[in-house]
Amino acid sequence: LQIVRFYLQAERFKDARLELQQIIERYPEMKELEAEARTLQQMSATRVLREIELRREAGQHHLVSMLLANFPVEGVDGETLQRVREASTVYENNQSRVENIRRQLKEIAAQIGDPDHRRLAESMVEEVTEELSYNNVDRFAPFAQLADDASLKPGERVALAISGWLLGAGDASQELPVAISLVSVREAVRAYLKEKEAFKRTDLLESVRSLKGASVDRVAKLIAQMAPPWEAPEEADLGHGSFGLLAPGQTENGDFPYLVQLPPEYDPYRRDPTIIALNGANNSFEQEMNFWAGAPPRDSEGKVSGARNGQAMRHGYIVIAIDWHKPQQYQYEYSLREHEAVLTALRDATRRFSIDTDRVFLTGHGIGGDAAWDMGQAH
Repeated sequence: LQIVRFYLQAERFKDARLELQQIIERYPEMKELEAEARTLQQMSATRVLREIELRREAGQHHLVSMLLANFPVEGVDGETLQRVREASTVYENNQSRVENIRRQLKEIAAQIGDPDHRRLAESMVEEVTEELSYNNVDRFAPFAQLADDASLKPGERVALAISGWLLGAGDASQELPVAISLVSVREAVRAYLKEKEAFKRTDLLESVRSLKGASVDRVAKLIAQMAPPWEAPEEADLGHGSFGLLAPGQTENGDFPYLVQLPPEYDPYRRDPTIIALNGANNSFEQEMNFWAGAPPRDSEGKVSGARNGQAMRHGYIVIAIDWHKPQQYQYEYSLREHEAVLTALRDATRRFSIDTDRVFLTGHGIGGDAAWDMGQAH
């Protein structure tokens, strides 16, 4: 019974229940423990429901759907089961919503009379239907509301979808020429963001200004809805959402290696909170990554065989671990180089991954903790 209580304190309800069942089998006269076993079943179900809610907030919708579909029902009270049914219904409705938008968009785009507008609209519809997901379906609320409105022309309904996709639901427009011009603005903005040469960016900026609909307000909204402009190099992909990258420095201090681990079901159209983890003098930046994201499972040959399952992954955080200090450095030096390493790696990662820049958290061990304190105050 002390072991049962230990498992209870650790919230390991399944282990507690198995231990309790062994006691009941060994001592049949202890009938009162059967009620305890039923209570444990309810506690276990409540724990699973809490995990479902946490994973939903982390954007891990495929996992949530699986957990809901396999939710344990035996010995669970009606209120808990009702919450599970309601959550399952929400997911089913959203999936139907996504499929309906895909189908309706294709059908309506094919009805546009002007062949040039139809061709441009269909190319955007192809992008939208491929990228549409649970995380960005709300952009299509105006389109979904008016998709069956016969008083609107096909081009006007498709314009609602395209402009909503590019700017967000609040700025959806029925004017197809405006929606199509926004596509050109977005491509020019993306080219500007990807260009590394300053003089070329100046020319691109002028071309953006010359495009119809390229107001500061609209460009800001376009960027807010875009996926990150840069991609990680193919050779940087370590598998299972893990990347080893080199942030290019702008001084004699050189470039800065860093690791990135993306959370499960990472979606470039969802902004994720991010942890910047700084190792101490006696551990490596790879070990710092393992502390937050979990060590990756490995096969018998030592090769990575699966995804990390640490707490940062469970909560849906991107983790960045930076090789930020010099070899054999045992004290934090309050130097330009140290600040440059962290800021340069963060900037490089923000261009490549969907980081919520309002939720970037700095942490560290040992001298990495000193660095986190100083940089947090400075920036």
